[in-house]
Amino acid sequence: MPEPQLPYQNESNLLIDSFPDRALVNAIDNSRLGSALLFFGPAGVGKWLGALSLTAYLNCKNRETLNLKTRTVFGGYCGECPTCRQVFAGTFPDLHMVFPTPTTKKAKEQIEFNTSYLNTKKENPLNAVRWPGVSGISIDRARAIKSKLSRKPNPGAYRVVVFNEVDKMLPQAVDSLLRMIEEPPENTLFALISARPEAVVETALSRCQRLRFPALSVQSVSQYLQDSVGLSDSRAGVVARLAEGSPGRALEIVKEMETPEEDKKISREVGWLTLKAIFLESGPGALQVLSNSVDLRNRSAVETLLTLWENYLRDLVLINQGLSEKVANVDLLGDMQKLSSVIQIGPALYALFDKFTTSRINLRQHVNAQLALTDLSVAIHAVSMN
Repeated sequence: MPEPQLPYQNESNLLIDSFPDRALVNAIDNSRLGSALLFFGPAGVGKWLGALSLTAYLNCKNRETLNLKTRTVFGGYCGECPTCRQVFAGTFPDLHMVFPTPTTKKAKEQIEFNTSYLNTKKENPLNAVRWPGVSGISIDRARAIKSKLSRKPNPGAYRVVVFNEVDKMLPQAVDSLLRMIEEPPENTLFALISARPEAVVETALSRCQRLRFPALSVQSVSQYLQDSVGLSDSRAGVVARLAEGSPGRALEIVKEMETPEEDKKISREVGWLTLKAIFLESGPGALQVLSNSVDLRNRSAVETLLTLWENYLRDLVLINQGLSEKVANVDLLGDMQKLSSVIQIGPALYALFDKFTTSRINLRQHVNAQLALTDLSVAIHAVSMN
């Protein structure tokens, strides 16, 4: 059989060399696969695609006949048999996907959110799904999974249960599943996904084989953007650097850049990444990132960016003061905690809030937006230790 043409071919090619799956492949081929895996690493680096690919690898009808130089999870399935097509269409009956849902939504809204979440991932498994409020995996969802697992998988099938963002799983929900993870039903695998493994309940971590998904190189992400999105080399390089090795974040930035002018808005993610770039990278590089990520001709968009930056700075101050439970942007807490360590709390930081007011006044008086932001960006960078 010839080499397969895979679903999400560009994404699979991007991840084949970065995912350390030789031990996993050997365990599968030698029938030594454990009952639980932890896929961990930064957001948007392919953990969801890894779970889909693993399910296809375990269940592909043509796996043993493929003409492959190197066997890898991200390419060890045909992509064409009925099972592979079902896995990537989200209709494989023995693949169960669990992810956090907003705790404030009603039943109908929860269903709509679930549909939107899965459609976003089906469009491209690297796509990020963000919810700014509180979300989690409830004990009711865990019990529903336990009920499904009480039934046997289809004959010949290897059942996979994926918990995405398992760090948002409530402790009581984890406790209800521990026995099943330790002694799973026949031909059942639990795949836990997290960008914040330090926040996962330890009793769950202790039962998992851990597989790290690293950030990719800027060059790899840049080439992916050129191949899959058609960005120019220079624009792809800027976006890749801003995305810090995460193709998922890079796609989010590109989507915003391509939004029609009349609908252009600054996403929370791009606002956060541009602020972080300015904290950590001085000089023309940071300003190049900013000018390539935000339309500085759109004064409304720039004002939105200023509001986002100001909110993030308030959260960083709270974290520095040991008040993490009071931050507004809870979905970015882990990333913010890392950045907060390079910020000097003092008069220069508090003076930044006055500079935000000055920048808004300048914008409303039709001062050039890039000039207004340059002064603010220099002041922001000055409060970091680097």
